Amino acid sequence: MRYRETAEQEQLPDRKLPDRRRFLKWGSAATLAGGVTALAAACTVGSSASSTGSGSQRESGFDRWKRTGTARIAIDLTFPPISFKDSSNKPAGYAVDLLNRMAADFGVAIDYIETPFAQQIAAVEAGKADMQQSATILPSRALQGLFADVPIIYESNIVILKPGSTITDASQLNNANVTLAVQQGTSEEYSTKILFPKAKFVVLAQVGDLANEVATQRADAAVLNEFNIPSIKTAHPDVKLLPVPLWVDADSFFMPLGDYKLKEWVSNWVRYQAAHGTLAALWNKWVGDDVRGKYGFASAVVGSSGQAISIDANGKQTVL
Repeated sequence: MRYRETAEQEQLPDRKLPDRRRFLKWGSAATLAGGVTALAAACTVGSSASSTGSGSQRESGFDRWKRTGTARIAIDLTFPPISFKDSSNKPAGYAVDLLNRMAADFGVAIDYIETPFAQQIAAVEAGKADMQQSATILPSRALQGLFADVPIIYESNIVILKPGSTITDASQLNNANVTLAVQQGTSEEYSTKILFPKAKFVVLAQVGDLANEVATQRADAAVLNEFNIPSIKTAHPDVKLLPVPLWVDADSFFMPLGDYKLKEWVSNWVRYQAAHGTLAALWNKWVGDDVRGKYGFASAVVGSSGQAISIDANGKQTVL
């Protein structure tokens, strides 16, 4: 399903923002990195990214946006509060909020192409979309395309525990008597198996399946993203949370391999939003304030330098 949106910018909420003064030193480094990347920029994408597979050159997403007035974005609308359908059945959420603002600044409408997350990179590679909504910057994915230079999300990966669990520390999960549930094909599946090699694993397709596995005590614990906390605790109030994330992943916009022209503009746009506190404010609006206020869990924001800054329930900030 496709959704064509003409973006309008909303006023930012008055939210917790990280201290910017500590990160001024980043500016010169970012400028140098941007300059090096710009030297590699080209107006067209090489044949390895051809939308037809015939070896012909592919038009840069930047030029296509200028020519057509439309940005084609691959999006999965089953990930609240990151990307979902609101009460009027329109795309909403943190990623949608950012994308609408980006489109308004570029001067284009957005063609949201609803695509299951696991198929989004393939859609970008095949030329069916110009950009993916966002993904963790896995090295394996970077072999297939380009990520914006600055993350748009720092997502904490958390542990939920079965009702009545006596586990109080992540180290206790590395035990042959512990069964962990993870989502298939995710960075959580990959990293958790490295962190806890002695544990048993059950690999499931959907986040809801993980929550059910833990709530019914078929698994001792599950590893998933912090933004799943509200929906899981609403559906299964008896599950417990370990208070400290296992790790924090960086996510950003994903574009075709070789499309440095689009990457350069998108990276500049994201860097500007980070420097002005927009990313932090919107994350707090959609995710952070809820996770901290209702569940007492620290949530990281993208700082003015692009660094991860964890903010706990008391407002204490820690650079990760």
